[in-house]
Amino acid sequence: MQDSMEISMILQKISKKYDKNVVINNFSYDFEKKGLYVLYGASGSGKTTLLNIISGASSFDSGEVTIYDKTYENIVDYSFVKKYISYITQNNYFVDYLTVKENLELCSGIKDNIIINQYLKKFKLEDKINSYPNELSGGEQQRVAIISALLQKKEIILMDEPTSSLDFENKKILIDLLNEMKQSILIICASHDQKLIEQADEVIDFSNLCSKVQTNKKSTIPNAMKSKNKFLFKYMIKNIYYKNREKKSSFYLAVVFVVILLLLYLCFDYQTKIEKGLIEKHGINFVRYVCSDLDNYCDSYLQSNKAIDNIFPYNGNANNYSTFLNYNTTALMLPFDANLVPNYEDMLLYGSYYENKNDIILGYNVAKKLGDNLEDLINEEYDILLSDGGHEFRIVGILKPNIDSPYLKAMHPSFNLDDYEYLNSEFTEKYKNKEILLNNLTAIGDNSVYMIAFFDNTDDLYKFYNYKDSNIMPLGMEAGFLDFAKMIEFLQYYSYPLIIFAFFIVIIFYFQMQFIINKYREHILSVYNYYGYSWKNIMLSYMLVSILQMVIIFILSFITSIILLNIFNSMNFLEFDLFLIDYKNTLLLFLLLIILSVIFTMYETIKLKKTGWINAIKGGDDLL
Repeated sequence: MQDSMEISMILQKISKKYDKNVVINNFSYDFEKKGLYVLYGASGSGKTTLLNIISGASSFDSGEVTIYDKTYENIVDYSFVKKYISYITQNNYFVDYLTVKENLELCSGIKDNIIINQYLKKFKLEDKINSYPNELSGGEQQRVAIISALLQKKEIILMDEPTSSLDFENKKILIDLLNEMKQSILIICASHDQKLIEQADEVIDFSNLCSKVQTNKKSTIPNAMKSKNKFLFKYMIKNIYYKNREKKSSFYLAVVFVVILLLLYLCFDYQTKIEKGLIEKHGINFVRYVCSDLDNYCDSYLQSNKAIDNIFPYNGNANNYSTFLNYNTTALMLPFDANLVPNYEDMLLYGSYYENKNDIILGYNVAKKLGDNLEDLINEEYDILLSDGGHEFRIVGILKPNIDSPYLKAMHPSFNLDDYEYLNSEFTEKYKNKEILLNNLTAIGDNSVYMIAFFDNTDDLYKFYNYKDSNIMPLGMEAGFLDFAKMIEFLQYYSYPLIIFAFFIVIIFYFQMQFIINKYREHILSVYNYYGYSWKNIMLSYMLVSILQMVIIFILSFITSIILLNIFNSMNFLEFDLFLIDYKNTLLLFLLLIILSVIFTMYETIKLKKTGWINAIKGGDDLL
């Protein structure tokens, strides 16, 4: 035994029982600061239980444990003793997605490759520096665990059956190392290996427990390694791209997210879909609105909103109170400027667009009433009685039959476009007169007029469409597309319940996925705690990694849903995009998933803290 008689640990009358089975009874012993102590005895005699008590992994029923200047009853404070004690069991104490070098860096806080390489060379492991723990043999894992304890400058090493799973060569290497290490630190081993017993300074026979007389020497507290406050995030994040990490669950979760997002975009407000489709897909460049300012017809508001034209629809303002009126109250209209009507040539069966204000375009059914040879009608005269008398027009164009132009339907909703004449805005400008309106045209109200404003870019159009003023009331664009609206409403009626159901499936799937890998995660988080990191640090880092993982899965799902959305919309089987991104609800879904992830990580870490690091390590060891 060494000359020094300094004491590092005193056990006084320690007792422990499980249910009614007494495992340790009234055990007392003094451990000096250096030396190799072997706890000898049959399985179940209490050797491992004593190591658990010393390390703070297990409580005890009575007695006292004094480690340096701290005395404990009932349970040793692991947060204190982990500064001095390293407990190496037969279990795996490594983070599997970190290399040997990274594990040693993590547990010791040392990033000096020279020091780490020196230890690895000494323990004959220099070629394993970039290997992963599951690529090491049992003996190699034991030696790496010892290196981690030495790098942390631990004064006491507890070992549970360190040679039980080793072959002859590895066993000899380990015993030689322990024999060397005992010259400077305290090593307590639970073992029945005869070779190890032969090298022990003291053998404590648990089949016949003895007590060593307490000395009067005072213990000297060594310079323990400082608690690790280093952020764990950069180490934990390696798990996301670790080559052996199970990835199918994340893939399935992403697929479910894609389905939910597509359902969400399918259910997006039909009015917005129509408006967006008309403006961006069909080139709608106007807003129908009601103006309550008859003095200037809201021109000042339009100028501030950068309107390029403000036209007066005859049919929208013609007096239709009486069924006995002889003049035409339903003549539709189009802008005189052909530049305001995109692809107007595609609307025409014969003829061309307006050149003079007394030019008129006829719907197909109106033209058929004038004769069968429609092409001959071009440049013919056409008389029509309007509110201010009869007018003579020149036919310049005839629309295609059964015309289904989104542009015309948006301008003239609820009309059969084949059955009407089309005046031009240059001609109807003369009706834009307050006296005429109040006497025989206004049908909207005594102080209101129906108008159409045109814009040369969608930003200005959207701005005016959402304009808030008591004199202006923009009218919705969806009125001419009720069939599409009804279809979308029908899809929404059935899709929203599907979204809710799918989201519950996501929650169930997420928790099931978490619980499946729970043992593995508990093991890894417990290794971090074993390495000396606080549960607060572990929880925060784990939370951030979980959030990042959720963000990655969700972003990939979102990108995939956008790609599929564009593929579906590009098929053009509808006049409008069936799927439209709902940013607001997408963001809400994303935030809900983040909150779910945070709650789960907090719950799991708190539960694991109560379980204890050693139990979690033992429970998850076979997963690595």
